[in-house]
Amino acid sequence: MRFFQGGPKTKSSQILVGTDWICTRTDDSLIDFYKFHFSTAKTVEGWIKYSDQSEELKAFSASYEKEQNLIRIRKEKEILVAVYSEPKIVAVIDGKTLNFIRSK
Repeated sequence: MRFFQGGPKTKSSQILVGTDWICTRTDDSLIDFYKFHFSTAKTVEGWIKYSDQSEELKAFSASYEKEQNLIRIRKEKEILVAVYSEPKIVAVIDGKTLNFIRSK
């Protein structure tokens, strides 16, 4: 028997291109939200909106790949793995589980 066997793995990064995903539950009173912006099929940007500033600040730019429901974000030697489902992206960052909801 072959339980949970799917078809061949395919990369599907195109589905994220041009989308923004925002997490407003930061557990930090100085931060309004975190944001992922998937600018291309290979590049994602991380943004932070601080409560006392009017503009968002770019925190990082990194490469990523999406395979099935996993997103691997790589910046130099660091790797972040997130789980994608249509309504949200769930990532564990600095020991905290963050839920990012699609905003555009």
